[in-house]
Amino acid sequence: MGNAMATTTTTHSHSDACSESGALKQGVPPPATSEVAWTFAQSHQDENPCFMGIQMNMATEHYSKYWPLLMNCNNNLGDPFTAKAAYAHSFGEEIKLIALLAEMFGMAPSDAWGYMTHGSSGSNLHGIYNGRRVLGDDPTKIALLCASDAHYCITKASDLVGIKRLYPVPTDPDGRMCVEALKVILTEHLSTKPQTKFLLVCCSGAVRTGAIDNVNALMQVFELLGIRRDNMYVHLDAALGGMITPFLDYESDPKIPDHYKDAIIANPNVDSQSTSFHKRLGLPFPASVFMTKLSVLSRMPCPLYAECAGTFDTTLDGSRNGMIPFMVYHELRAIGNSAMRQRLKACLEVADYMVEKLTKLRGTEERRAAELKFAPWHPPGVMCVCVSPPPQQMCAKYHLPVFRVQGQVQMTHILTMEHLTKTSVDTFVDEWDAYLVAQKEKDNSKRPSAGGDAWGAVIRRSLTPTGSKFGKINVVGFGTYKLSGDDCAQAVGVAQNTGYSLMDTATVYKNLRLVGELESRVQICHKIDHHITTGRELAEQFEKDLGELGNLSSVHVLMLHYFPKEDCNRQDIWLALLNEKRQGRTKFAGVSNFTIENLQLMFGSKHGDEWPDVVQVHVSVCTQKFIEFCSNMSIDIMVYGVMQNGILEAAKGLLEQGLGVLVSSTRPANIRKNFETLAEYVG
Repeated sequence: MGNAMATTTTTHSHSDACSESGALKQGVPPPATSEVAWTFAQSHQDENPCFMGIQMNMATEHYSKYWPLLMNCNNNLGDPFTAKAAYAHSFGEEIKLIALLAEMFGMAPSDAWGYMTHGSSGSNLHGIYNGRRVLGDDPTKIALLCASDAHYCITKASDLVGIKRLYPVPTDPDGRMCVEALKVILTEHLSTKPQTKFLLVCCSGAVRTGAIDNVNALMQVFELLGIRRDNMYVHLDAALGGMITPFLDYESDPKIPDHYKDAIIANPNVDSQSTSFHKRLGLPFPASVFMTKLSVLSRMPCPLYAECAGTFDTTLDGSRNGMIPFMVYHELRAIGNSAMRQRLKACLEVADYMVEKLTKLRGTEERRAAELKFAPWHPPGVMCVCVSPPPQQMCAKYHLPVFRVQGQVQMTHILTMEHLTKTSVDTFVDEWDAYLVAQKEKDNSKRPSAGGDAWGAVIRRSLTPTGSKFGKINVVGFGTYKLSGDDCAQAVGVAQNTGYSLMDTATVYKNLRLVGELESRVQICHKIDHHITTGRELAEQFEKDLGELGNLSSVHVLMLHYFPKEDCNRQDIWLALLNEKRQGRTKFAGVSNFTIENLQLMFGSKHGDEWPDVVQVHVSVCTQKFIEFCSNMSIDIMVYGVMQNGILEAAKGLLEQGLGVLVSSTRPANIRKNFETLAEYVG
């Protein structure tokens, strides 16, 4: 079936493919096209040049030649090497694809086993599942180690297979898993749990930086500590790098490290590997191959026999899209290694051009250097440009993620895949430059004139959402802790009329109804009841609190009031809070009364938008070390307890650093006086 289908596809559809992809670019639908589908496809065509921050190659038009595959349901149900069910499938192409990839990766096809999954999250899950089965069925005796900024699917997979001991290993300045940090973590762990078996997840094309781990150097640490190879399993997440390292020109480019050659399944130190095809190859569907070695499979228990498929099914997915292995196999053969090397070279040239243009932008004046906090760079041989994030609206327009990694400045990345050109780079950089020019003019126009009163300065600043260091909260807030009855209602009213533009509330204050309806300019920072133990309880409590606050639809910041206790499902609670943010019921997610240790414990393995936006702490906790830690993570700080013996002197230094402060009183005269004092500090 496979060979006949390949012949039909090649001869029948070449002209159709050209006409359809050409029509797509010209905005003219070919005959017999669904109007809804055409409109949807056109909207993506307009958006394609803006896909800069996602590991996807949007140059996919040439795949339209495979349209005849849509005429059948090709279901690759079960193991491609053993399944013999009577239905439409592409097992022949899938088996040939595994052999082709094995040769490409420098591995004997006769020792290769694998299959096509829905994406590398699925392939990584199978790798971790295999590791758990190879190392024994008791997951409590297994520890999983991966880079601190590994793809989030690793954490999910670890949880799914029951491995609860997950150790995030810090990365070095080049984005690779740090060898020395791994040694420290292993040494500490072995001192208390010497019988542990280890599942190591390495990366070829890290999700944040595109970095490629030095697999053999990491393995030498295990060997040095006396950990036997049969007590280990190594999975390589090569979602991006799998289609990069085989096509690099190692001889002519001395910048490419030799260890890249070892980040491949042919390495005896690697047991399995995931490789995606919607990244470098430009497949129009997410898809990945999971590959392992027959010698690894022989170490595992026998898979389940699936009667419906008539085979022992070693896959995790069961039913799989038979179109995808067919397309990937024939596309790889049609392109060839030489063309893949040329495509990679062109992508790297655009990456170099992006670094050059951004470096020039950063060096034009002091303001631009402040915006681009570090020199843009990309790993040798990988088209992932690391740079400070542009303005928020540009991040949204160009689909740029924002990564916040402990101890490092905020960053984003730009993937110069095949669909991006030097013209795309020029447009992006020019837009950023224009924004910086406009921002400078805007700041100059807002600068208070000589002799301007401090009261006016703080009014201007407290009424704008860019008051704090990272622009998430207003800097002068009014706290409602211990306020009740008529005193609370009066104090809140006076504070609002005076000019306070942030109101701090909490479930446990039991005064939400007394806060009343506030002007739209006033931001509400609300702390959820700290007695909750699950995400569902958080959602239910927040719904009640919004009703208490005058049936509000949202708040500005929603916070956990305290660090959740050990018997709570901390991750479930935090995911529920982030879900409130995604639904628009809070603009920012935050925590209250967390120390540095609490932040590290709860968020140390997370990255990007999974960290809090705002943290609220007592002035005694807000040390310079705490401020620097939060600054590195781009977290805004709100400080309470700043009034000492009726004096607000402690607030001065905090406001100067862009931190928000909370003050409170029941006396109208003191409410106004405190605001005036803070005005002087800000002004």
